[in-house]
Amino acid sequence: MSMRIVLPLLLLLARVLYGVARAGTGGDGPTAAGDAAPRVWLLRHAEAGSSDDPVLTPAGTARADAWHAALGSPVLGRVYATDTRRSRATAGAIAADAGVAVDIYDPARPEALVRLLRERAEPAVVVAHSNTLNELALAMGADPGMAPIAHDEHDRVHAMPLAGSATAKPQPVPATSTAAPDPR
Repeated sequence: MSMRIVLPLLLLLARVLYGVARAGTGGDGPTAAGDAAPRVWLLRHAEAGSSDDPVLTPAGTARADAWHAALGSPVLGRVYATDTRRSRATAGAIAADAGVAVDIYDPARPEALVRLLRERAEPAVVVAHSNTLNELALAMGADPGMAPIAHDEHDRVHAMPLAGSATAKPQPVPATSTAAPDPR
């Protein structure tokens, strides 16, 4: 397919997913009036090539460009990524769309990131990896028993409420999985 056909189809897909996501979040994303707590979206980086530190594939770039709309174009205070090219590129597309910067976090210290998320108590997106996404969701109070993430799975999202402050005891809250944009 030529880019003249693919790009309009991707834009149409993003608009459709945006409408679906807005309907699922009450219309105005996580900061709508009456929303009890800011939300954090945990997602895996988009599709990447195969090397030690791969860049996004064309499909991954399309997915990264569509994420913010797919989440309902929420108002975000922060976007976090690991210090890998695939995560920075995925987070960069979301952050650019939301008008915020990307903060780098250490995936080996999930408790430090969760503490920071709770202290800042603002809507955020965290771009993780297949081997760290569920661990982050669990640290934020998700139900155990989530299925492992396959190497080729790039559409799992956990929408986690940020209940309480840094001093509050975290309450288990089931994660909400959302289908992500499929760039194919």
